[in-house]
Amino acid sequence: FSVITDWYHDAILELTMVRGFKSDYKWIAQTLDIDVSSVELAIERLLRLKLLKKAQNGRLVQGKGSTSVLGGDKTSVAQMGLQIELLRRAAKAVETIEKPKREQVSMAMAINSKDIPEAKIRIKKFNRELCEYLQRKGRTLDSVYQVCISLFPHTKL
Repeated sequence: FSVITDWYHDAILELTMVRGFKSDYKWIAQTLDIDVSSVELAIERLLRLKLLKKAQNGRLVQGKGSTSVLGGDKTSVAQMGLQIELLRRAAKAVETIEKPKREQVSMAMAINSKDIPEAKIRIKKFNRELCEYLQRKGRTLDSVYQVCISLFPHTKL
């Protein structure tokens, strides 16, 4: 995971499933609004890790494996960096993406902190179920979105 910590690694993997995807590095860079050199390095890493592969026709397709880091109670420096980067992108989206194309919500709530382990399980389950729903068979995939769900204390525990 520490090798592919930038947000666009997962975005490139997901982009391969989008209608109209082109294996052209410049097209990928323009679509994700990143520089071509970042795309080149990311694709090189993804190919090396077999998370991405080239089909016989030269088209980039997802390989085997997963970049999911939904498990475990420890957060690596790499995972922290990725989450911080995603939260910054989510904040930027509030300012730059029109409301019909995004959803960001929050809710303050009084809770018993002993329920946090179950809440984390439910968030992980929701994340997987939402992904399965949005990528269900028969649907034409035309965009790559990021889901960020945050649960954190406002009070000292």
